[in-house]
Amino acid sequence: TQALAQIIPEGSEVFVERDIEDRDQYDRALRYVWRDGRLVNWALVRGGYAVLLTYPPNVQYVDWLRSAQDAAREQEVGLWEVDGFACTPLEYRRGTCG
Repeated sequence: TQALAQIIPEGSEVFVERDIEDRDQYDRALRYVWRDGRLVNWALVRGGYAVLLTYPPNVQYVDWLRSAQDAAREQEVGLWEVDGFACTPLEYRRGTCG
């Protein structure tokens, strides 16, 4: 939340971009968020505060986001620094890690 508040301060204007499919199976809007020409999704992943999760066919920026995640992991930034992603949210929900 703190990282997102730094990237998008209160009152900021953002541009929201959709990909191929509008919503996921839970009816959540699938979007890319831009602020001042910067992809917020990428900034959160690169800063180590989010992990890549794709919803094919919505893969417009998947390579860019994967590179950001790899760099964050290698440099141990954000939650990677404290082993916060030893179990990703998806793995946790599936019960495949402890």
